[in-house]
Amino acid sequence: MSLEQLIQEIEKSASLKANSIIQEAKKEKEKIIKQAKLKAKEIEEQTKQNATNFALAQQKEKLASAQSEKERIIKQAKEEAVLAALDQVWEEFKKYSKDKNYPKYLRKLAAMALEELGEDRDIVFLCNEQDKKLLQNTFKVHQTINCAGGLIAQTKDGKIIVDYTFENIFEQKKQALKNKIMQILFSTDQEQIPQQKKVLKTKIKTTKK
Repeated sequence: MSLEQLIQEIEKSASLKANSIIQEAKKEKEKIIKQAKLKAKEIEEQTKQNATNFALAQQKEKLASAQSEKERIIKQAKEEAVLAALDQVWEEFKKYSKDKNYPKYLRKLAAMALEELGEDRDIVFLCNEQDKKLLQNTFKVHQTINCAGGLIAQTKDGKIIVDYTFENIFEQKKQALKNKIMQILFSTDQEQIPQQKKVLKTKIKTTKK
């Protein structure tokens, strides 16, 4: 089973909660945008009132500045709404480490890392304290690290590394998720979550010189 397929398993297990996350994000979005528009409206109205005391050219300049500030406030509010939804997705993603299928998933990650780096090499693993107990009887755990789940595999000299931590997997998908959340929350053309998701390649292999 490929890494992409394993990630799809995580996404499938969280799919029942996806709608509630999006609905909650939409509610939060409406609240944030409403507050931002009210603030922007106040700025615009105040500027209009003040602008009546100036010449026409000065008035246009003031109104243009107010419009620019209004757009900035709304854009910032949208970004806050997207980041809030993204945080919720990350929290759900982390919960997979508590799933009953997680031990099997973790061992598959370790096996894939061995295959990637070469089983004839001296490979060591890094994972969190909880996962160490799941791996140490089968794989050589070099040390524990602070991560939400998953693992890092590397050659003993540390020159070649494969990062399969939850943090790295999520980071690789983060921009695509942000774009999708933005589309769901603010696009008038799309209100439903697509059934098919494109899974990004999450494998990172580095060589130290």
